[in-house]
Amino acid sequence: MEEVPEEAAEAGDGDVNEVLRMLVDEEGVEKGQTNNNKSAANNTSSKEEFDRSQLLEKVDVLAGEEADVWTDSMEEIEQLSVIARRENMVSNVLPAIKRRKGDGDVRGSAGQSFDLDSDPKGEYTGYAMGQLFLPPGGMKDPESVGNCAQLFTVCAGQEGYIEIAYYNPNETAAGGPWTSQQFLLGPRDQFRIPPGNNYRVRNHSSSVEAVLAWVIIRPPI
Repeated sequence: MEEVPEEAAEAGDGDVNEVLRMLVDEEGVEKGQTNNNKSAANNTSSKEEFDRSQLLEKVDVLAGEEADVWTDSMEEIEQLSVIARRENMVSNVLPAIKRRKGDGDVRGSAGQSFDLDSDPKGEYTGYAMGQLFLPPGGMKDPESVGNCAQLFTVCAGQEGYIEIAYYNPNETAAGGPWTSQQFLLGPRDQFRIPPGNNYRVRNHSSSVEAVLAWVIIRPPI
């Protein structure tokens, strides 16, 4: 843990850079572990391009993003957006707060694919989905999830260089220091932010963009 004698919204780095040097070699692969994931990725990319001509003869493929689906809350069939293609997603630069010295000024961006409110009857929870993009050295500044829960999946990035920091509520007092609990992650790792917690995400890589998929689960109305 690291003590951060700053405002609650400001997160510290502690010994993250030192940990990175200890855990990660020049290729970005954690020492003491195998390269199975890396090899699997290389094997996938080295395969011949898939010829989908025969598949298209058997499957009726829709080019848009909508489908006829059953909506339980309305008890009827509706044509709804169920697909979000990357070329149609719009990303916006994330707002930044006052940062500590050494945090840099690189900001990430986020795009939203779906946004559904909770069912007025209280039978179904609402949710939002999207993606977070952190360029090399980029950071998503500290944020509280409020009464929602948020789920993340690391889709791309340099192994061991993506930091998720949770603020420890047990050691937080008004006007007092925060304690940050930090983890270093890589592609295919997942993490969650329970309701009522603050967190931040940072990409420590100097050359590789980090891409994370996120889901916000809203409480029932």
